Amino acid sequence: MIAGAVDERPPVNVPVYYGVFAVRGDAVAPPAVAGPVVVRPDPSDVELLAGDGQVTGRWRCPAEAARVVVVREGRAVPAGRDGFRERVPNGRTHHYRVAAVYLDESGREAVTDGVRVSATPSAPPEPVFELRAGSEESDPGLVRARFDPPGHGTVELVLSDGPPPWPRSALVPLEEVRRETRRLACTPVPGGLEVRPGAGGWLLAVTVAEGTAAIGAYHRYVNLPPPRRLVAERRGAYVHVGFDWPPDVAEVDVVHRIGRAESTEVVTRAAYDTQGGIRLAAPEDEPVELSVAAAGTVGGARLTGPPVSAEVAARTIVRYDVLRSGPPWRRSLTIRLTSPRPLRVARLSLVLRAGRVMPHRAADGETLGAWEQVPVPGELSLDVPEASGPYWLRCFADDDVVELSDPPVRRLQVTR
Repeated sequence: MIAGAVDERPPVNVPVYYGVFAVRGDAVAPPAVAGPVVVRPDPSDVELLAGDGQVTGRWRCPAEAARVVVVREGRAVPAGRDGFRERVPNGRTHHYRVAAVYLDESGREAVTDGVRVSATPSAPPEPVFELRAGSEESDPGLVRARFDPPGHGTVELVLSDGPPPWPRSALVPLEEVRRETRRLACTPVPGGLEVRPGAGGWLLAVTVAEGTAAIGAYHRYVNLPPPRRLVAERRGAYVHVGFDWPPDVAEVDVVHRIGRAESTEVVTRAAYDTQGGIRLAAPEDEPVELSVAAAGTVGGARLTGPPVSAEVAARTIVRYDVLRSGPPWRRSLTIRLTSPRPLRVARLSLVLRAGRVMPHRAADGETLGAWEQVPVPGELSLDVPEASGPYWLRCFADDDVVELSDPPVRRLQVTR
């Protein structure tokens, strides 16, 4: 097959004939004629706009057409040359055919196949006038938004970084809302919707119907997730507090009770990173209760998220002394134990280590004696070891809440 020519601008509504000639050298064969062909285009740029109980149509009518006819579901719709408007029931999809009408040479009408389009009119969406939002302590990332359902439209929740740019109750194109905000995945619950914003911002209720959104009430949501993996442990005269800093949070509130004294301090992210955590001065014989919560300020009011808590038990200081007594042929050792209050040590051992290096744990030397459930205050006695100096004697306690305080070095070290 030989590709033919294309007539890109044929005359409209005029019979057109085309002839094809075969040419060889100077010889030309008689033409092969095709036609007549009549070009009658449909209306262009056809557009339907659905409103409240009405449909409006617009298009561009070819200049050569006599008029335009519109048919909806087999019924003619009054229309002008450039458009129409008719009242129709809401909530139904209406199908239209828009065709051009031409007059032939004899004055008879010729109707094109037409352009088929559809529209679904609906009542305008009604805004949400009041929005109540809050989180549960058991799941602070989940927000429950409560509102009275509007008479028409579907309520969605969107999140914007700043205050919504539209006045309340405004009707705006839905695509504009999509462009300016982030749509949130919501779960319907009795009385409203549940949502996980995942970040702070303005939680806005919009009512959607077709391509229109009604701007409703909004709630300033501050994302204050709880700190994760809270750890509190004693380090001498301090309690060290560490945790995973919550994302997008500038500071936390630390509430601590040391003994009977309670206080609150604000810790910034910079201070936390600089110190490698939080240090609380706390006597070892006082229990410590603390909680940490993310904090922020909204509209001049300070808000805190759900706290996480930890407790550090008091460590009781038990002081001991090692005394030597008795005649030279029967020397004995006495371990004297004292503490601020009566108690029992779960397990106490006396360790001897030969040489000039002090033992730092029970396994560093020979155990001369071990006792369980030792009452304090009290004394323990045993024979002086036959080892020759130099050596060290030191006690160790295997107890979660008891810490031994060593006597002066001269009591523990034997040089000869």
